[in-house]
Amino acid sequence: MTLPVGWGVATLPELIGADGVFSDGDWVETKDQNPDGEIRLTQLADIGEGFWRNRSERYMTSAAAHRLRCTFLEPGDVLVARMPDPLGRACQFPGDPRRCVTAVDVCIVRPGASSVDARLLMWWLNTPYIRKAVSGLQAGTTRKRISRKNLATIPLPIPPLAEQRRIVAAIEEQVSQLDGARVAEVFRRSLLQAELGQGWPRRVLGDVADTQLGKMLSPKSQAGANPRPYLRNKNVQWWRIDVDDVLTMDFDEREVAKFELVVGDVLVCEGGEVGRAAIWHGEIGGCCFQKALHRVRPSAELSAEYLVLVLRWLAYRNEFAAHVTGSTIAHLPQEDLRQVSIPLPTPEEQEAIVSRVLDRLDQIDRLVVAAVAAEVQASRLRQSILGTAFRGELVRQDPADEPASVLLERIAAERAAAPKPTRRRLEKASA
Repeated sequence: MTLPVGWGVATLPELIGADGVFSDGDWVETKDQNPDGEIRLTQLADIGEGFWRNRSERYMTSAAAHRLRCTFLEPGDVLVARMPDPLGRACQFPGDPRRCVTAVDVCIVRPGASSVDARLLMWWLNTPYIRKAVSGLQAGTTRKRISRKNLATIPLPIPPLAEQRRIVAAIEEQVSQLDGARVAEVFRRSLLQAELGQGWPRRVLGDVADTQLGKMLSPKSQAGANPRPYLRNKNVQWWRIDVDDVLTMDFDEREVAKFELVVGDVLVCEGGEVGRAAIWHGEIGGCCFQKALHRVRPSAELSAEYLVLVLRWLAYRNEFAAHVTGSTIAHLPQEDLRQVSIPLPTPEEQEAIVSRVLDRLDQIDRLVVAAVAAEVQASRLRQSILGTAFRGELVRQDPADEPASVLLERIAAERAAAPKPTRRRLEKASA
Protein backbone atom coordinates (compact mmCIF):
# COMPACT_ATOMS: atom_id res chain seq x y z
CA MET A 1 0.00 0.00 0.00
CA THR A 2 1.42 3.36 -1.05
CA LEU A 3 1.04 5.99 1.67
CA PRO A 4 -0.21 9.50 0.91
CA VAL A 5 2.26 12.35 1.32
CA GLY A 6 2.81 13.24 4.97
CA TRP A 7 1.63 9.88 6.34
CA GLY A 8 3.73 7.48 8.42
CA VAL A 9 3.51 3.92 9.75
CA ALA A 10 3.52 2.75 13.37
CA THR A 11 2.38 -0.15 15.54
CA LEU A 12 0.07 0.29 18.52
CA PRO A 13 2.91 0.28 21.12
CA GLU A 14 4.65 3.05 19.16
CA LEU A 15 1.49 5.18 19.38
CA ILE A 16 1.12 5.00 23.15
CA GLY A 17 2.26 8.22 24.80
CA ALA A 18 3.84 8.62 28.21
CA ASP A 19 0.37 8.92 29.79
CA GLY A 20 -1.18 6.15 27.68
CA VAL A 21 -2.12 2.51 28.26
CA PHE A 22 -1.78 -0.58 26.11
CA SER A 23 -2.78 -3.60 28.17
CA ASP A 24 -5.21 -6.46 28.46
CA GLY A 25 -8.17 -6.21 30.77
CA ASP A 26 -8.14 -8.00 34.10
CA TRP A 27 -8.52 -11.62 35.10
CA VAL A 28 -11.60 -11.34 37.30
CA GLU A 29 -12.92 -14.72 38.39
CA THR A 30 -16.46 -15.48 39.57
CA LYS A 31 -15.25 -15.51 43.19
CA ASP A 32 -14.02 -11.92 42.76
CA GLN A 33 -17.43 -10.65 41.61
CA ASN A 34 -20.24 -9.27 43.74
CA PRO A 35 -23.69 -8.29 42.35
CA ASP A 36 -23.88 -5.50 44.94
CA GLY A 37 -20.41 -4.14 44.11
CA GLU A 38 -19.90 -0.56 43.02
CA ILE A 39 -17.42 -1.35 40.20
CA ARG A 40 -18.85 -2.52 36.86
CA LEU A 41 -17.04 -5.33 35.04
CA THR A 42 -17.49 -4.72 31.32
CA GLN A 43 -17.08 -7.65 28.93
CA LEU A 44 -16.76 -8.78 25.32
CA ALA A 45 -20.53 -8.50 24.89
CA ASP A 46 -20.26 -4.71 25.33
CA ILE A 47 -17.99 -4.24 22.32
CA GLY A 48 -19.57 -3.62 18.93
CA GLU A 49 -17.98 -2.71 15.62
CA GLY A 50 -17.53 1.00 16.19
CA PHE A 51 -20.18 1.32 18.91
CA TRP A 52 -20.64 0.51 22.60
CA ARG A 53 -23.31 -2.18 23.17
CA ASN A 54 -23.71 -1.68 26.94
CA ARG A 55 -24.93 -5.22 27.67
CA SER A 56 -23.00 -6.52 30.68
CA GLU A 57 -24.43 -6.66 34.20
CA ARG A 58 -21.52 -7.84 36.36
CA TYR A 59 -19.97 -6.04 39.30
CA MET A 60 -17.21 -6.21 41.90
CA THR A 61 -16.28 -4.21 44.97
CA SER A 62 -13.66 -1.47 45.06
CA ALA A 63 -11.66 -3.59 47.50
CA ALA A 64 -11.54 -6.47 45.01
CA ALA A 65 -10.62 -4.16 42.12
CA HIS A 66 -7.72 -2.68 44.10
CA ARG A 67 -6.60 -6.09 45.35
CA LEU A 68 -6.42 -7.30 41.74
CA ARG A 69 -4.79 -4.02 40.65
CA CYS A 70 -7.40 -3.57 37.93
CA THR A 71 -7.10 -1.00 35.17
CA PHE A 72 -9.94 1.49 35.52
CA LEU A 73 -11.38 2.56 32.18
CA GLU A 74 -11.53 6.19 31.09
CA PRO A 75 -13.99 7.72 28.60
CA GLY A 76 -12.51 7.52 25.12
CA ASP A 77 -10.47 4.36 25.73
CA VAL A 78 -10.39 2.12 22.66
CA LEU A 79 -11.45 -1.42 23.57
CA VAL A 80 -10.48 -4.27 21.24
CA ALA A 81 -12.18 -7.67 21.41
CA ARG A 82 -9.51 -10.36 21.36
CA MET A 83 -12.17 -13.02 20.75
CA PRO A 84 -14.92 -13.25 18.10
CA ASP A 85 -17.44 -12.55 16.80
CA PRO A 86 -15.92 -10.80 14.90
CA LEU A 87 -12.38 -11.06 16.15
CA GLY A 88 -10.61 -7.73 16.58
CA ARG A 89 -13.71 -5.51 16.56
CA ALA A 90 -13.18 -2.25 18.42
CA CYS A 91 -15.19 0.56 19.99
CA GLN A 92 -14.64 3.50 22.30
CA PHE A 93 -15.71 3.33 25.93
CA PRO A 94 -18.22 6.18 26.36
CA GLY A 95 -17.99 6.39 30.14
CA ASP A 96 -20.42 5.19 32.80
CA PRO A 97 -21.86 6.60 36.05
CA ARG A 98 -19.90 3.85 37.82
CA ARG A 99 -16.19 3.20 37.72
CA CYS A 100 -15.52 0.40 35.24
CA VAL A 101 -12.93 -2.27 34.52
CA THR A 102 -12.95 -4.80 31.71
CA ALA A 103 -12.37 -8.51 31.21
CA VAL A 104 -9.04 -10.07 30.25
CA ASP A 105 -10.15 -10.88 26.68
CA VAL A 106 -10.46 -7.16 25.94
CA CYS A 107 -7.43 -5.08 25.04
CA ILE A 108 -7.34 -1.46 26.31
CA VAL A 109 -5.75 1.13 24.04
CA ARG A 110 -5.38 4.64 25.49
CA PRO A 111 -3.05 6.63 23.20
CA GLY A 112 -2.55 9.55 25.58
CA ALA A 113 -3.15 13.28 25.38
CA SER A 114 -0.26 14.05 23.00
CA SER A 115 -0.68 11.05 20.72
CA VAL A 116 -2.92 10.15 17.79
CA ASP A 117 -6.69 10.64 17.76
CA ALA A 118 -8.20 7.66 19.64
CA ARG A 119 -11.28 7.75 17.40
CA LEU A 120 -9.10 7.24 14.33
CA LEU A 121 -7.47 4.21 15.96
CA MET A 122 -10.90 2.77 16.70
CA TRP A 123 -12.03 3.14 13.09
CA TRP A 124 -8.69 1.87 11.73
CA LEU A 125 -9.02 -1.31 13.81
CA ASN A 126 -12.45 -1.91 12.24
CA THR A 127 -11.23 -1.58 8.63
CA PRO A 128 -11.13 -4.67 6.38
CA TYR A 129 -7.33 -4.29 6.10
CA ILE A 130 -6.69 -4.59 9.84
CA ARG A 131 -9.41 -7.22 10.27
CA LYS A 132 -7.62 -9.33 7.64
CA ALA A 133 -4.30 -8.85 9.45
CA VAL A 134 -5.91 -9.88 12.75
CA SER A 135 -7.34 -13.00 11.11
CA GLY A 136 -3.88 -13.97 9.92
CA LEU A 137 -2.51 -13.73 13.47
CA GLN A 138 -5.32 -15.55 15.30
CA ALA A 139 -4.72 -18.66 17.38
CA GLY A 140 -6.87 -21.28 19.08
CA THR A 141 -8.68 -24.43 17.95
CA THR A 142 -12.15 -24.08 19.49
CA ARG A 143 -12.43 -20.33 20.07
CA LYS A 144 -10.22 -18.12 17.96
CA ARG A 145 -8.41 -15.25 19.66
CA ILE A 146 -5.60 -12.80 19.06
CA SER A 147 -3.00 -12.07 21.69
CA ARG A 148 -2.06 -8.52 22.56
CA LYS A 149 1.51 -9.42 21.57
CA ASN A 150 0.38 -10.27 18.04
CA LEU A 151 -1.97 -7.29 17.88
CA ALA A 152 1.05 -5.13 18.68
CA THR A 153 2.86 -6.23 15.50
CA ILE A 154 0.29 -4.92 13.01
CA PRO A 155 1.50 -1.78 11.15
CA LEU A 156 -0.98 1.08 10.97
CA PRO A 157 -0.87 3.98 8.49
CA ILE A 158 -0.83 7.25 10.43
CA PRO A 159 -1.99 10.50 8.80
CA PRO A 160 -0.96 13.95 10.07
CA LEU A 161 -2.90 14.84 13.23
CA ALA A 162 -5.00 17.54 11.54
CA GLU A 163 -5.93 15.13 8.77
CA GLN A 164 -6.81 12.46 11.35
CA ARG A 165 -9.50 14.75 12.72
CA ARG A 166 -10.87 15.49 9.25
CA ILE A 167 -10.99 11.77 8.48
CA VAL A 168 -12.82 10.97 11.73
CA ALA A 169 -15.42 13.67 11.11
CA ALA A 170 -16.04 12.39 7.57
CA ILE A 171 -16.28 8.74 8.66
CA GLU A 172 -18.72 9.49 11.46
CA GLU A 173 -20.92 11.64 9.25
CA GLN A 174 -21.22 8.94 6.59
CA VAL A 175 -21.47 5.92 8.91
CA SER A 176 -24.22 7.55 11.00
CA GLN A 177 -26.46 7.60 7.93
CA LEU A 178 -26.28 3.79 7.79
CA ASP A 179 -27.47 3.25 11.37
CA GLY A 180 -31.11 2.29 10.93
CA ALA A 181 -31.53 1.19 14.56
CA ARG A 182 -30.51 4.63 15.80
CA VAL A 183 -32.98 6.28 13.44
CA ALA A 184 -35.74 3.95 14.69
CA GLU A 185 -34.99 4.99 18.27
CA VAL A 186 -35.42 8.64 17.29
CA PHE A 187 -38.83 7.76 15.83
CA ARG A 188 -39.84 5.98 19.06
CA ARG A 189 -38.81 8.95 21.16
CA SER A 190 -40.70 11.42 18.95
CA LEU A 191 -43.80 9.22 18.96
CA LEU A 192 -43.96 9.05 22.76
CA GLN A 193 -43.35 12.78 23.07
CA ALA A 194 -46.20 13.51 20.67
CA GLU A 195 -48.64 11.32 22.62
CA LEU A 196 -47.57 11.96 26.22
CA GLY A 197 -46.25 15.52 26.11
CA GLN A 198 -49.67 17.13 25.68
CA GLY A 199 -50.04 18.58 29.15
CA TRP A 200 -52.08 15.79 30.71
CA PRO A 201 -52.71 16.29 34.46
CA ARG A 202 -50.01 14.64 36.53
CA ARG A 203 -50.11 12.40 39.60
CA VAL A 204 -47.34 10.77 41.58
CA LEU A 205 -47.03 7.06 40.92
CA GLY A 206 -47.58 6.10 44.56
CA ASP A 207 -51.13 7.53 44.40
CA VAL A 208 -52.23 5.18 41.61
CA ALA A 209 -50.11 2.04 42.09
CA ASP A 210 -48.69 -0.21 44.81
CA THR A 211 -44.91 -0.60 44.72
CA GLN A 212 -42.71 -3.27 46.27
CA LEU A 213 -38.92 -3.66 46.22
CA GLY A 214 -37.70 -7.25 45.75
CA LYS A 215 -35.93 -9.60 48.14
CA MET A 216 -32.29 -9.00 49.05
CA LEU A 217 -29.99 -11.60 47.48
CA SER A 218 -27.66 -13.42 49.87
CA PRO A 219 -25.54 -16.60 49.84
CA LYS A 220 -27.84 -18.08 52.50
CA SER A 221 -30.98 -17.53 50.42
CA GLN A 222 -29.34 -19.11 47.38
CA ALA A 223 -28.75 -22.36 49.29
CA GLY A 224 -32.17 -22.67 50.96
CA ALA A 225 -34.59 -25.60 50.94
CA ASN A 226 -37.42 -23.84 49.08
CA PRO A 227 -35.91 -22.66 45.78
CA ARG A 228 -38.06 -20.57 43.46
CA PRO A 229 -37.22 -18.80 40.21
CA TYR A 230 -36.65 -15.07 40.56
CA LEU A 231 -36.08 -12.17 38.18
CA ARG A 232 -33.17 -9.75 38.38
CA ASN A 233 -32.19 -6.55 36.59
CA LYS A 234 -30.87 -8.25 33.45
CA ASN A 235 -34.16 -10.13 32.92
CA VAL A 236 -36.09 -6.88 32.47
CA GLN A 237 -35.58 -5.20 29.10
CA TRP A 238 -37.64 -2.41 27.60
CA TRP A 239 -41.04 -3.85 26.61
CA ARG A 240 -40.18 -7.49 27.38
CA ILE A 241 -39.10 -10.01 30.02
CA ASP A 242 -36.08 -12.16 29.12
CA VAL A 243 -36.40 -15.60 30.76
CA ASP A 244 -33.40 -17.24 29.08
CA ASP A 245 -31.25 -16.88 32.23
CA VAL A 246 -33.43 -17.11 35.34
CA LEU A 247 -31.83 -18.15 38.65
CA THR A 248 -33.38 -19.58 41.84
CA MET A 249 -33.18 -18.78 45.53
CA ASP A 250 -35.07 -19.64 48.72
CA PHE A 251 -38.41 -17.98 49.52
CA ASP A 252 -40.38 -19.00 52.63
CA GLU A 253 -44.20 -18.84 52.71
CA ARG A 254 -44.28 -15.28 54.00
CA GLU A 255 -41.84 -14.15 51.31
CA VAL A 256 -43.79 -15.94 48.57
CA ALA A 257 -46.91 -13.99 49.57
CA LYS A 258 -44.87 -10.77 49.38
CA PHE A 259 -42.70 -11.33 46.32
CA GLU A 260 -44.56 -13.70 43.96
CA LEU A 261 -45.47 -12.03 40.67
CA VAL A 262 -48.95 -11.99 39.15
CA VAL A 263 -49.92 -11.36 35.55
CA GLY A 264 -50.09 -7.61 34.89
CA ASP A 265 -47.38 -6.59 37.34
CA VAL A 266 -44.93 -4.03 35.94
CA LEU A 267 -41.26 -4.68 36.78
CA VAL A 268 -39.01 -1.60 36.98
CA CYS A 269 -35.20 -1.65 37.25
CA GLU A 270 -33.99 -0.18 40.54
CA GLY A 271 -30.34 0.10 39.46
CA GLY A 272 -28.27 0.34 36.29
CA GLU A 273 -30.57 1.81 33.64
CA VAL A 274 -33.09 2.93 36.25
CA GLY A 275 -36.70 2.96 35.14
CA ARG A 276 -36.34 0.26 32.46
CA ALA A 277 -39.63 -1.59 32.58
CA ALA A 278 -41.72 -4.45 31.20
CA ILE A 279 -44.97 -6.24 32.04
CA TRP A 280 -45.03 -9.70 33.62
CA HIS A 281 -47.26 -12.04 31.61
CA GLY A 282 -46.75 -15.17 33.71
CA GLU A 283 -43.87 -16.54 31.63
CA ILE A 284 -42.73 -18.81 34.52
CA GLY A 285 -44.97 -20.25 37.22
CA GLY A 286 -44.35 -19.18 40.82
CA CYS A 287 -41.73 -16.60 39.87
CA CYS A 288 -40.54 -13.97 42.37
CA PHE A 289 -38.13 -11.03 42.08
CA GLN A 290 -35.03 -9.69 43.84
CA LYS A 291 -34.07 -6.28 45.22
CA ALA A 292 -32.67 -5.06 41.89
CA LEU A 293 -36.29 -4.66 40.75
CA HIS A 294 -39.43 -2.83 41.82
CA ARG A 295 -42.79 -4.46 41.30
CA VAL A 296 -45.47 -1.92 40.41
CA ARG A 297 -49.07 -3.13 40.66
CA PRO A 298 -51.32 -0.51 39.01
CA SER A 299 -54.73 0.45 40.38
CA ALA A 300 -57.89 0.71 38.27
CA GLU A 301 -56.86 4.27 37.39
CA LEU A 302 -53.68 3.17 35.63
CA SER A 303 -53.15 0.76 32.73
CA ALA A 304 -50.01 -1.41 32.95
CA GLU A 305 -49.41 -1.01 29.20
CA TYR A 306 -49.78 2.75 29.50
CA LEU A 307 -47.41 2.85 32.50
CA VAL A 308 -44.59 1.15 30.56
CA LEU A 309 -44.97 3.69 27.76
CA VAL A 310 -44.82 6.51 30.30
CA LEU A 311 -41.72 5.10 31.99
CA ARG A 312 -39.97 4.86 28.61
CA TRP A 313 -40.95 8.47 27.87
CA LEU A 314 -39.65 9.63 31.27
CA ALA A 315 -36.36 7.82 30.63
CA TYR A 316 -36.01 9.54 27.25
CA ARG A 317 -36.58 12.88 29.00
CA ASN A 318 -34.11 12.01 31.81
CA GLU A 319 -36.81 12.67 34.42
CA PHE A 320 -35.55 9.86 36.67
CA ALA A 321 -32.35 11.84 37.34
CA ALA A 322 -34.05 13.89 40.08
CA HIS A 323 -34.91 10.68 41.94
CA VAL A 324 -31.66 8.73 41.52
CA THR A 325 -29.18 8.26 44.36
CA GLY A 326 -25.65 6.85 44.46
CA SER A 327 -22.38 8.28 43.17
CA THR A 328 -21.01 5.09 41.59
CA ILE A 329 -24.08 2.94 40.85
CA ALA A 330 -27.38 4.67 40.11
CA HIS A 331 -30.28 3.58 42.34
CA LEU A 332 -33.97 4.44 42.30
CA PRO A 333 -35.18 4.02 45.92
CA GLN A 334 -38.73 2.82 46.47
CA GLU A 335 -39.94 6.06 48.02
CA ASP A 336 -38.47 8.03 45.11
CA LEU A 337 -40.21 5.75 42.62
CA ARG A 338 -43.50 6.44 44.38
CA GLN A 339 -42.86 10.18 43.98
CA VAL A 340 -42.24 10.01 40.23
CA SER A 341 -44.77 12.27 38.52
CA ILE A 342 -46.62 10.73 35.56
CA PRO A 343 -49.15 12.19 33.09
CA LEU A 344 -52.50 10.58 33.88
CA PRO A 345 -55.37 10.92 31.40
CA THR A 346 -58.57 8.94 31.97
CA PRO A 347 -58.48 5.13 31.60
CA GLU A 348 -60.32 5.49 28.27
CA GLU A 349 -57.75 7.98 26.99
CA GLN A 350 -54.91 5.73 28.24
CA GLU A 351 -56.37 2.84 26.24
CA ALA A 352 -56.58 4.97 23.10
CA ILE A 353 -52.98 6.18 23.55
CA VAL A 354 -51.71 2.62 24.03
CA SER A 355 -53.55 1.45 20.92
CA ARG A 356 -52.14 4.25 18.75
CA VAL A 357 -48.59 3.97 20.11
CA LEU A 358 -48.37 0.17 19.88
CA ASP A 359 -49.67 0.27 16.32
CA ARG A 360 -47.03 2.82 15.34
CA LEU A 361 -44.29 1.04 17.28
CA ASP A 362 -45.20 -2.09 15.34
CA GLN A 363 -44.72 -0.14 12.12
CA ILE A 364 -41.33 1.10 13.37
CA ASP A 365 -40.33 -2.45 14.29
CA ARG A 366 -41.19 -3.63 10.79
CA LEU A 367 -38.94 -0.89 9.43
CA VAL A 368 -36.17 -2.09 11.75
CA VAL A 369 -36.62 -5.65 10.45
CA ALA A 370 -36.26 -4.29 6.93
CA ALA A 371 -33.16 -2.39 8.02
CA VAL A 372 -31.69 -5.54 9.54
CA ALA A 373 -32.40 -7.39 6.30
CA ALA A 374 -30.37 -4.70 4.54
CA GLU A 375 -27.55 -4.91 7.10
CA VAL A 376 -25.29 -6.85 4.74
CA GLN A 377 -25.44 -4.01 2.25
CA ALA A 378 -24.96 -1.45 5.03
CA SER A 379 -21.96 -3.40 6.30
CA ARG A 380 -20.45 -3.38 2.83
CA LEU A 381 -20.98 0.36 2.56
CA ARG A 382 -19.43 0.88 5.99
CA GLN A 383 -16.39 -1.17 5.02
CA SER A 384 -16.13 0.77 1.77
CA ILE A 385 -16.13 4.06 3.68
CA LEU A 386 -13.44 2.80 6.07
CA GLY A 387 -11.39 1.37 3.22
CA THR A 388 -11.49 4.69 1.37
CA ALA A 389 -10.40 6.51 4.54
CA PHE A 390 -7.61 3.98 5.18
CA ARG A 391 -6.17 4.62 1.72
CA GLY A 392 -6.20 8.38 2.28
CA GLU A 393 -8.97 9.00 -0.27
CA LEU A 394 -11.83 10.17 1.96
CA VAL A 395 -10.70 13.74 2.71
CA ARG A 396 -8.32 16.19 1.12
CA GLN A 397 -4.62 16.27 2.03
CA ASP A 398 -3.26 19.64 3.16
CA PRO A 399 0.46 20.26 2.52
CA ALA A 400 0.45 22.64 5.50
CA ASP A 401 -0.35 19.81 7.95
CA GLU A 402 2.47 18.76 10.24
CA PRO A 403 3.75 15.41 8.84
CA ALA A 404 2.95 12.26 10.79
CA SER A 405 6.68 11.58 11.14
CA VAL A 406 6.99 14.62 13.42
CA LEU A 407 4.09 13.39 15.56
CA LEU A 408 5.59 9.90 15.84
CA GLU A 409 9.00 11.31 16.80
CA ARG A 410 7.38 13.48 19.47
CA ILE A 411 5.49 10.49 20.95
CA ALA A 412 8.70 8.44 21.05
CA ALA A 413 10.67 11.29 22.67
CA GLU A 414 8.04 11.91 25.36
CA ARG A 415 7.83 8.20 26.12
CA ALA A 416 11.62 7.93 26.35
CA ALA A 417 11.77 10.92 28.73
CA ALA A 418 9.06 9.58 31.02
CA PRO A 419 10.13 7.89 34.29
CA LYS A 420 10.43 4.14 33.84
CA PRO A 421 7.82 2.09 35.80
CA THR A 422 9.27 0.19 38.74
CA ARG A 423 6.58 -2.50 38.79
CA ARG A 424 6.05 -5.35 36.36
CA ARG A 425 2.70 -3.94 35.28
CA LEU A 426 1.45 -0.43 34.73
CA GLU A 427 0.10 1.30 37.77
CA LYS A 428 -3.53 0.35 37.60
CA ALA A 429 -5.93 1.25 40.37
CA SER A 430 -5.82 5.01 39.88
CA ALA A 431 -7.80 7.12 42.32
